[in-house]
Amino acid sequence: MRRTNPLHSIAATLIIALFSYAARADLLYYGGDGDPPLAQLNQKNFTSPDDFQYDDFEVPAGQQWSMASLFGTIVYNNATHGPLNSPVSAQAYYEIRTGVSAGNGGSLLFSGTAPATSDAGAMTGGYQDYLFTASPASPITLAPGTYWLALAPIDSGANYAYIRETDGTNGIGPTAGDVSSYSTIGGGAAFVPQAADLSIGVTGTASPVPEPGAIAAVAATFALLMCSRSRKGGTQLPRLR
Repeated sequence: MRRTNPLHSIAATLIIALFSYAARADLLYYGGDGDPPLAQLNQKNFTSPDDFQYDDFEVPAGQQWSMASLFGTIVYNNATHGPLNSPVSAQAYYEIRTGVSAGNGGSLLFSGTAPATSDAGAMTGGYQDYLFTASPASPITLAPGTYWLALAPIDSGANYAYIRETDGTNGIGPTAGDVSSYSTIGGGAAFVPQAADLSIGVTGTASPVPEPGAIAAVAATFALLMCSRSRKGGTQLPRLR
């Protein structure tokens, strides 16, 4: 009866544990539910110059995120700006940055436009909240670290759009409700710190990033396996003719 080298089983187990995972769509980050009537101007190509709000989120150590969609709680023509609940936008503009600080936009990693959908949510004071969801053409991949996300409706220049603030209720992630965001108002100062958190989030898949120690363990196991094979029969080199 042929015996199986136990090192074969060990190597296979390590490889499976290291590199396999069940890929499924998850809610990766969510700042929290909208907190009416609080909201910040957040728009592109609307009546006023472009206004963007940036909120932070973290990709945890040991993970890699593949982000499929971005979403936020949007309200149109809040307060005295224009007709009540103007038509929703079907396009979104997004940015993902790193290294943002007061007056400093850091590094722009990803930006672009994407088709967007709007699902009606709560109605407060006659104003309709919408779950505004954008789906980029291809997933956005991020390594562990802290990032800043802006997601704004695109319009033809007739309305105003806002993103709801949140107190972190039902939030997911270590930065949910941390009361830290930045505001860039068109024609004004850029990346101004705000004592507010935003009702914004991302969905996608999280996969493990192999740790150096785990990779070293696999390498050591293969080295032992090769040594074992060498002791049994050695390696035959081809003869030169």
